[in-house]
Amino acid sequence: MAPYAHGPASAGLVLAGGRSSRFGSDKAGAKLNGLTFLDIAARALKAGGRPVAVSAAIGSSAADLAAELGLPVLPDRLGDPAGPLSGVRAGMDWSRTIGARSLAVRAIDTPLLPYEIHDQLLAALIAVDAPAAFCVTLEGPQPLCSVWTPAVLPQLETALVDGRHPAVHRFLADIGAVQLSVDLGAAFTNLNTEEDLRNAQSPGGN
Repeated sequence: MAPYAHGPASAGLVLAGGRSSRFGSDKAGAKLNGLTFLDIAARALKAGGRPVAVSAAIGSSAADLAAELGLPVLPDRLGDPAGPLSGVRAGMDWSRTIGARSLAVRAIDTPLLPYEIHDQLLAALIAVDAPAAFCVTLEGPQPLCSVWTPAVLPQLETALVDGRHPAVHRFLADIGAVQLSVDLGAAFTNLNTEEDLRNAQSPGGN
């Protein structure tokens, strides 16, 4: 890790490149308790002292909102397949340019996640010197709540050759990522519809 000794310990990436087809509008601008999903995700990642960028298509609502928040927008590389690993690759490219030693990744549609979860992931990664770390709950793997190191980039490049896009949790398992088992109840709930959002904001919601 010597080449990154003078960069930030960790950078943050918000994955906001999805189509939001079930939600009916770009989820980045949806609001929970007065804050947009993008603002919530960026604040959570910044809480660890990280510089934050947003994975989104240029010209999208998410990209426009990121620009309003003063956040760099990272489009996928030309020709990359649609999917979160392409966003992670763009994030890894950016994090290397600023000398970050790891990249904390968070999806736009999980605004209920606690701020400290990525610090816990980083600690798990460091403890066993793993190339990456991701959360696992009783419901299964949560690979888009994860931390990645520059060591994964060659394997990530190979995985995306010729338009391939493996399942994120399978790729993480293949590279030897450490799993962090967490019991956070509904914190990993994906707010994919307007009804999900109403339930989360209602007195009886999560």
